Amino acid sequence: MIAIPQHVTEQIIGKAAQERGVRISRPHKVVSVQPDPENANSSNVTFDDGHVLCARIVVGADGSRSTVRTSAKVGWADPDGEGNGGRNSILLQMIIADVTLDNPPPWPKDQINLAVNDNMFLFVALPGQPYPNISGDDIVYRMACGIPASLGEPPHAPDTEYVQKAFDAWGPNVVLGPGAPRIVVKQTAWSSRFVTRSSIADTFFAHLPTGTDATGNLVRGGGPVVLLGDAAHIHPPIGGQGMNLGIRDAVKLAPALAEYLRATSDAAFGGSRDVDAPLRRWAEERRGRALTVIRMVKQLTGLLTLPNQQRWVLGIIPFNPIWLRDTFLAFMCKFTWWRARGAWQISGLGNP
Repeated sequence: MIAIPQHVTEQIIGKAAQERGVRISRPHKVVSVQPDPENANSSNVTFDDGHVLCARIVVGADGSRSTVRTSAKVGWADPDGEGNGGRNSILLQMIIADVTLDNPPPWPKDQINLAVNDNMFLFVALPGQPYPNISGDDIVYRMACGIPASLGEPPHAPDTEYVQKAFDAWGPNVVLGPGAPRIVVKQTAWSSRFVTRSSIADTFFAHLPTGTDATGNLVRGGGPVVLLGDAAHIHPPIGGQGMNLGIRDAVKLAPALAEYLRATSDAAFGGSRDVDAPLRRWAEERRGRALTVIRMVKQLTGLLTLPNQQRWVLGIIPFNPIWLRDTFLAFMCKFTWWRARGAWQISGLGNP
């Protein structure tokens, strides 16, 4: 299995877009999406600089706090009705950081390393030189770990001291034991925090509301809106599924979008044809795919956050859930078909 860092993927996609004549303009923040009062089939997209763009269709790929989704009044909730106090609360809030180190751990630099104890600590060396301001002699490592609620909310951009405490509490400095040299965080190139939860939009396709009927239900008489990526679905980062799922949303949307635009450009538009059909089919398929990923990630998260404590069966037989998990996985990973099955699922090839 090959893991490619997100910044490398973004560079590859950005270069491919430019080579095809696609202009990417940043930063432009959407503050509202409203029906065009002069054309029921269009929408007015307003940006924070006051510019208004009239669009035949709006593709909302603006993240979990999507303004497009809010403007379209599309519901947003955990598909299983779980709140923020679930069984995997250790991972409800996490930090992520790209750092350089003194005394880096003797772990393979071409693998994703995962330390699981009372927390989960991910550690991987990033290829190449992702940050121009960092010496080429320094390897940049990415770390991520949960922050227990008892420690309060982590800072928006954790500094080197905060990241060091995570290394000391749950990372290599714990796993390698007291005899190993202490790993010191030398520089933090970038860091952030995020809340991990699972949510999905009620629908990935809708028309903008233009009012309500006599019973209080929304009347969707405005222009069409589609949602993809984090605007349509979010889940914990276990398995690295989020960005890949969003990219697949976009790839699958392209032919449906082209079919819709061709149909609405036809002189017969406004007749009896169901021009929304390709977008509805896309939305139904992608929502099903997203639900599959969310449930898989929940299972992986539950597996990784089992309690490291002795329990009893029938009050007389002791067992440790982590020992059972590790023993089972060590045995099953001896089989090629099991390893291939895991790679197939995590890669997304089994859920295109």
